[in-house]
Amino acid sequence: GIFIKALTLNNPTSIALNFADYIDPLIEGVTTKEELLKSAKVREFIDSIQRISGVAVKYVGTGGNPVKVVEL
Repeated sequence: GIFIKALTLNNPTSIALNFADYIDPLIEGVTTKEELLKSAKVREFIDSIQRISGVAVKYVGTGGNPVKVVEL
């Protein structure tokens, strides 16, 4: 699919995942790794991205105003 094609074309060394609050609205605006990883939905999504891509997810956008980003 499009994700695999993007990986092939871009050859990333890490991934920034944005809009994680769409996966689990309860993590909107969180600012720490510990808070973020309390969400099983987000953990499973990050794990699947890393498993499929073979690339680490390094940053996760959690929404909010202003937008918050968690470094993993």
